[in-house]
Amino acid sequence: MILLYLTRKRRCAVKASVYCPATEKIPLHERVTALEQLLGVWLTVHDIRGIWSARQRDALLPGRRWHRCPFCEEGRFTDKNAEINCSRDCMTEPHLRVRSDPRPFLKCCWRGVWELVVPVCEKGQPVLILYAGPFRENGRREPADTGGMSEYHRSFYRHLPPLKEVEKKRLLPVLELIGGAIQEELHRISDPEPASDSRAGAIRRFIIENAHRAVAQEELACALHLSPSRAAHVVKQELGMCFSEALMKERMNRAANLLRTHPAIPLPELAASLGFTDSSYFIRCFSKAYGMGPRAWISRRKTADV
Repeated sequence: MILLYLTRKRRCAVKASVYCPATEKIPLHERVTALEQLLGVWLTVHDIRGIWSARQRDALLPGRRWHRCPFCEEGRFTDKNAEINCSRDCMTEPHLRVRSDPRPFLKCCWRGVWELVVPVCEKGQPVLILYAGPFRENGRREPADTGGMSEYHRSFYRHLPPLKEVEKKRLLPVLELIGGAIQEELHRISDPEPASDSRAGAIRRFIIENAHRAVAQEELACALHLSPSRAAHVVKQELGMCFSEALMKERMNRAANLLRTHPAIPLPELAASLGFTDSSYFIRCFSKAYGMGPRAWISRRKTADV
């Protein structure tokens, strides 16, 4: 039986399993798996900014960029419509929502199951999204609409745990705790050296923290307490390239990371997530960086993986 009721004692056990020094040598994915079993949920993690490479992310949390629950996986990759609907309900729409309102929420997908969606923020901006579920609607043993469900899905639905408001409130702080631990580990593997206080380090951190939005060199100058002209000189001296080049390099790296993770992502959404206000301009920049447009790049990767 799946247990979702978390007593104070169990919440403390969850916190200890994430942060206790005794678990430091245990890989994070093993700790997260143990927590999934304890909580009775499947966890999916989306890096919505594309900050971390697929290699870094998968080394830390292998297989958690997709919904791994058999209910979600059944038929998804063999049914084109299922893939389109899943991408819309579990990626495009939640990503857009948390960018404007980074608060946890419940969502129902096209197959009628529910998930708790928990954004993980850094300096007030979402960087990760945790999905926990799936759940059936409380008090309902049969899905409201079976049109999108096979007999397998209908049978599986009956055995999903119901999501009650009281259980949501108990799950939420635990998921936020897990999200913080995942974020810390991702930062650690992507930047194994201690944060540098040098100007080069400060410039890189500024670019990493702001590449998701429209940002100007004048803002960097303000952060460095320099005049715009002096900041331009310092960036060139420290990074070997101008600010716009360094910013574009970071954005193109993120574009590739996001396309590897979510190949069906709509290009306007991808462009907006990288600070572009014009998707056509983003496509031109991507083509210049990789020698082909985003869709052609994805197609080539799929062919190479066959």
